[in-house]
Amino acid sequence: MNDSDTFHAILRHDGVEKSADLPLPADRAAPPRIRVHAVDSSGARVIDVFILKDAEKWPTTASYTYLASIPD
Repeated sequence: MNDSDTFHAILRHDGVEKSADLPLPADRAAPPRIRVHAVDSSGARVIDVFILKDAEKWPTTASYTYLASIPD
């Protein structure tokens, strides 16, 4: 992928900020929903769900805040 095919996602969860370069959605009109495969404290597989917090710099950057974890 080249720079025009990705956007910079900033993920915030419990005061921790992580970032990743992710593929742009096909229509590029709006930032996508973010779901991250993870493992909870008891070792079960979950999906961490993040909601869009700031898209002011879209389509180059979007910021997300953790919402919840759901079973995988």
